Amino acid sequence: MQRYRPKSISILALLIAWMAHRLAMVIFMDDLGDPGLPAAWAVVFQFDIAIGVSAPLLAAWLFRGRGLGIWTLAVAWNVFGLASYVAAFILDSVEPWTAAPDVLTWLRYSGSAIHLITLMLLSSMSTRIYCLDRR
Repeated sequence: MQRYRPKSISILALLIAWMAHRLAMVIFMDDLGDPGLPAAWAVVFQFDIAIGVSAPLLAAWLFRGRGLGIWTLAVAWNVFGLASYVAAFILDSVEPWTAAPDVLTWLRYSGSAIHLITLMLLSSMSTRIYCLDRR
């Protein structure tokens, strides 16, 4: 018998998979140290690449399975992703990336919101019951 999957799980998988766009930061890695792009941004770019690579894997794992491990990993992954955006905001105020495309500023704000929404969905009752109930 197929077990009921709440809509929040599908939405969570979609939001997490969307974070694969952060893999695009690999484009800017060669330009570090050039005028307008401080070398200090390398750490933020590496975090973005790690989030971007792991996003589709975590989304598939969350959509297909359940358990305390998956739920905990999803929470930790989103906290790490949100921390990466916070680091980017702080770094932008300390050592601004003057030549940053406008779309990246928009992605920073929207990405932070997506991580917060994902954390709220992960803490919802239906998601916790679904993920943590092994029956």
